[in-house]
Amino acid sequence: INHGVVAILNTENEIVGTGFVAAERLIVTCAHVIEQAKAAPGGMVRVRFAVDNSERFADVDINAYSPQNDLDVAILRVSQTPKGVQPLRMSASAGCAGHEFFATGYPQLGKFEMLSARGPIISLEKDKFGHSYLELSSQQVAPGMSGGPVMDTARNAVVGMVRSAGVDSQIQ
Repeated sequence: INHGVVAILNTENEIVGTGFVAAERLIVTCAHVIEQAKAAPGGMVRVRFAVDNSERFADVDINAYSPQNDLDVAILRVSQTPKGVQPLRMSASAGCAGHEFFATGYPQLGKFEMLSARGPIISLEKDKFGHSYLELSSQQVAPGMSGGPVMDTARNAVVGMVRSAGVDSQIQ
């Protein structure tokens, strides 16, 4: 999974969240991560690829951005990816309740950089706006992992991304 994971950096070159390569030169993350990086739709944000720690600027796609109070999704475009980067395989989240998940990201826990989380996928839910999200059970999901991929281990595919961490974590 690390071959498709990126750290999202702010203007001080600090990690503020996570993203993942979903297709050739396309990175998915949360809109709130872009805001924490002090970037905006139509602007640029710096990303660091886990595969080799190289950094690139990515364009924040103005046409593929949904603010935090809506879907909380941002699509980033890079002109090229480093050698070894592979898009992560994606799958629909329907039917994955009861499966185990594996997530990875950059939680803000001292000197640790990339960490992972595991646990069961509890259910597929809908919020008050009708948007779907997965409810996970894991004490390992932490702030900073927002935007990171959530892999259904039974399908070996990404079924969502970490959106928030708390008593129960929300995944889109």
